[in-house]
Amino acid sequence: MLRERFDRIEIIDLRGDVRRGERAGVEGDQGVFNIQVGTAITLAIADGSKARGASARVTYIDSWRKDYLRA
Repeated sequence: MLRERFDRIEIIDLRGDVRRGERAGVEGDQGVFNIQVGTAITLAIADGSKARGASARVTYIDSWRKDYLRA
């Protein structure tokens, strides 16, 4: 249903699940919010850019894989 209503959907996985322990190649993780589970941000954009009847393009960004949010 979301892919029908919106033109683009972007999912940014911030990770941060402190319940699972250490991950390979990462010393520690800290949640973005004061919760124990991982966090993802979803942006659903309706700007008229997709063809009528087409499904939205979905983009997934993994903050660990790309080192986006790490210092």
